[in-house]
Amino acid sequence: MAKASKKLKDKQPIDPVMQQNNEMLRDVEDSIRQDQLKALWDKYGSMAVTIAVGVVLITAAISGWNAWTSSQNKKDTTILIEALNANNLEQSLSSYIQDADGAHKTIASFKLAAEYKQSGQIQKAADLYKTIAQDSDMDDLYTDLATLLYATNTTGDEAANALEELADKPQSPWFSHAAIEYAVYLANQGSFTKSITKLNEVLDSETTPIAIRQKAEALKSLYTIQSANQGD
Repeated sequence: MAKASKKLKDKQPIDPVMQQNNEMLRDVEDSIRQDQLKALWDKYGSMAVTIAVGVVLITAAISGWNAWTSSQNKKDTTILIEALNANNLEQSLSSYIQDADGAHKTIASFKLAAEYKQSGQIQKAADLYKTIAQDSDMDDLYTDLATLLYATNTTGDEAANALEELADKPQSPWFSHAAIEYAVYLANQGSFTKSITKLNEVLDSETTPIAIRQKAEALKSLYTIQSANQGD
């Protein structure tokens, strides 16, 4: 009981004047906030509405574009499958490529070139690979591959130059393949020192596949012996 009496004595009564002052201060602060918000709305309200409408329109446009693209991709894929299943594959793919674009055109072009090569039409395959390599609308991944396939399916200075250019492009995923092919070309020309230098580039690259690295090491050993015998 003594402790309870002490707590009651320690509790101070609320000052009505102080309470009234606190309420007035809160009212003033609320009024200031409302005035500030109104001023901000008067200044930026129309802009905010415009931005909000713009966001909605952009979102709707993106959704519509994605839906159309998905539908178009399905349509193009269906047509490509039909071309691949046609009785005369070469004719159907040639016709398809004329009107196709994007990834579907890339797939059809590589398939047609492979079909040419399989049927013994090596020069037609090389010419198509060259066409793919020169297509600026295609990704470098595919144009570089086409360059490699073009250069390895034909002969002549133009093919050698294309191979050399790709063999000097370390950022390409096909660099090591092109470099080792160019090293073989140089060795066949009797330039063993240059060939070994190119093989060293293949061996120094961290992205070189194991199989290509092993081939480069074997060729380097062979060309080192041949270079010593030739006095190159």
